[in-house]
Amino acid sequence: MSSAGTVLIQGGTVVTSKRSFVADVRIEGETIIEVGPSLSDSTADQRIDASGLLILPGGVDPHVHLSRRPSLPKEACSGDDFLSGSKGALAGGVTTVGEIASPEADEGVLDTIDRVESDVRSKSLVDVFVHPVLESASRKLEQISKLPAREQPSLKVFLMNPSLAENPAGLKDAVRRAADAGVTVLFHCEALSELSAARDALLKQEMTSLRYLPESRPTSAEVRATEQAIAFCRETGATGYIVHISCAEALGPCAAARVEGLPIHTETRPEFLLLSSAHHRGEDAKLHVIIPPLREDADREALWRALVDRSIDLVATDDAAFWSKAEKLAAPDSFEALRMGISGLELLRPLLFSEGVVKGRISVERFVEATAAAAARIFGLYPKKGTIAVGSDADLVLWDPKETRTIAASDLFSRTGFTVYDGWHVTGWPRMTLRRGEIVYREGEVLASPGSGILIPRRLPSTEDE
Repeated sequence: MSSAGTVLIQGGTVVTSKRSFVADVRIEGETIIEVGPSLSDSTADQRIDASGLLILPGGVDPHVHLSRRPSLPKEACSGDDFLSGSKGALAGGVTTVGEIASPEADEGVLDTIDRVESDVRSKSLVDVFVHPVLESASRKLEQISKLPAREQPSLKVFLMNPSLAENPAGLKDAVRRAADAGVTVLFHCEALSELSAARDALLKQEMTSLRYLPESRPTSAEVRATEQAIAFCRETGATGYIVHISCAEALGPCAAARVEGLPIHTETRPEFLLLSSAHHRGEDAKLHVIIPPLREDADREALWRALVDRSIDLVATDDAAFWSKAEKLAAPDSFEALRMGISGLELLRPLLFSEGVVKGRISVERFVEATAAAAARIFGLYPKKGTIAVGSDADLVLWDPKETRTIAASDLFSRTGFTVYDGWHVTGWPRMTLRRGEIVYREGEVLASPGSGILIPRRLPSTEDE
């Protein structure tokens, strides 16, 4: 349906990161124009009954991989892209995503954004912002300072990338350029030296099976790289964002950096809250291949505590559904031949609501913060995204807090044909999703058109409050 006209959502409980309250929400076109109790419906072109439902801001997942990764063979990957991935996002109550975009040969960070924007315009159903990947510490570094003018002020660094790890001076120069321009740097924290040492030790003992994936990528590699990322930020003044923290030991350096006053933001993903390394030794171990690998139960418990006390800012999916179930299962039984990544966008919010809110670990307001508001603030989208307020985009989710479902891969929009949560029972599910005032998902059906998502412009990070 079109977003033209006035829409009035009546009788629901509005939830932001700060409070919950019974209210109506009036939308004009793409924008929220009024929030309050018992609003007049005399001028509404459409009325939506939200009685018994929560009205949530659309989810903001700042860490996904929906564009093709150039390093992967074109003929091998039949997983998700912007079309199928964003269908799942809308069905799960996520309306905005941050794309980690890897460069093609000879591309700089601006070139990468231009290419991805074309993909968004042809396929995406959700709004998108882009974190271009810094692949080389010597290629087109002058483009880093131009990211704010391109309205995409962030970039991603994989610290175990040999071209970066073996050129620390060049990498530090790139981070300094980002700092000088006000560009946030996202760090994938695994230290190449630690990974190499672990690999060599396992090969020497002929321990090559996939069951040794956790040992091949030890927590020490994550901790060392986290410390390195923080040091870069300390020395250059850059704002850092530590992606997908998987282990308890990595939390300490981040907490200490914040006490020091450094602008360090933190993220984990659902798998590190809900699953353990035992899945790397099970019959379906190949389906569970993610990087960093799954850790121990003690790490899961530590990450839940960090989510509660806000040592972890938010939960993002690292959705990287490059491989189908058949392709994942066809991989060799070796920790050196990894087919990494799983889909997660459709289940992010249902899983975190069920395991977090319903089980009493976090409040519903913290749920909204961890899946919408925090990312919007950190990446310069707030209050346009991430909250329910006058002037905000009408990205809204009508959420049934009591609906219980059993997760089945056949019910999901992902083209991969599997989910690591098959058979899980969850309570809390979206009934309807609106993106910029348009109903784009309703009762199991995606209604948005391919290419209706936009590349969303960003400012420098926001400090505005609700």
